[in-house]
Amino acid sequence: MNSASTPTLVRVEEGDVAIVTLCRPPVNAISSELRSQLTTALNGLAASQASVVLLRGEGRGFCAGADTKEFEGRGGDPVLTVNSLSASTRFWEAIYDVRVPVVAAIHGFAIGAGMVVGSLCDFRLASASCKISMPEIAVGISVAGGGSQLRRLGLREGFIRDLLLNGDTIDADVALREGLVDRVLPDEGFEEASLAWAKRLARHGRSALVAMKAALNLTEATTDWRAGNALTRSLSVNFVESRMGRREDERPHEKAASKARNDQKVDWRPAV
Repeated sequence: MNSASTPTLVRVEEGDVAIVTLCRPPVNAISSELRSQLTTALNGLAASQASVVLLRGEGRGFCAGADTKEFEGRGGDPVLTVNSLSASTRFWEAIYDVRVPVVAAIHGFAIGAGMVVGSLCDFRLASASCKISMPEIAVGISVAGGGSQLRRLGLREGFIRDLLLNGDTIDADVALREGLVDRVLPDEGFEEASLAWAKRLARHGRSALVAMKAALNLTEATTDWRAGNALTRSLSVNFVESRMGRREDERPHEKAASKARNDQKVDWRPAV
C-alpha cells in the first residue's frame, strides 16, 4: 500500500486472471518508484489465487523503458549506481519468478527496458500497430544482461544483434515473424482480446499451471540471463568509476568490461 504522498504507479485487480497495470503517464517510463511498486505487486501475487497474470500499460503504450532523467540525476555516483542496479536485478527476477504464467499485453510501443519486461513474461501479445525498439545503443548504455533475456526466447542471434546494435524500430509483424512476440491482435478491442486470451490460459487451473511453469523454468536450456545481469551490473559500476577518473585509461569501457568478467567469474557465453 502506498502512502498518501506516493502516487500509485502500478494497479492490481485480483481475480482468476490478475490484471497488473502500469499507470505512470504519459508513457509508463520505469522510474525507481514504479520498479519498486511493480516488484512488490508481483511478489505479492504469490499469496493470491490467480492462475494467470496479465501485465499491461495504461494510456498510449505499454512501456517506454527506463526513465533516463533518473540516470542524469545520479551524477555518476557509483554507490547510487550499485543500489539502482541491484534493485533492477530484483525487478527482473520478480517478473520471471512469478509462479503462474505472465502474459504481457503490448500496445502502442515497447521501448528498451519496456521490451525487456515483456521478454521476461511467459507470453507476449502485441497490438497490430505497436512498435518495438531497443535504442540504448544511441545513448551509449548497455541493455540489461547484454540482451540475455532476449536469447532465452530462442531468437536468431543475427536478429538480436541487429536489434541491439542498430537500435532500429520494428513493427508487430516483424516481431511475430522473428519470435519476439507470440500473437498479434487487432488494435480495436485489444484490451478485451488480450484479457480473453489470458482467461483461456487460466482455464487449466492454478495448480497445473504452477507445476508446468516451474518445470519449464527449471529446464530452460538457454543463456543464463541472471549471469548476464550480474555481468552488466559489474561492468556498469566499473565503467562509472573509470569515467570518474579512478582509473586512468583512454578506453575505460574496454577496461571495465575486462575487469567485470574477472570480478564476476560468471560464464557469460551462451549455454551449449
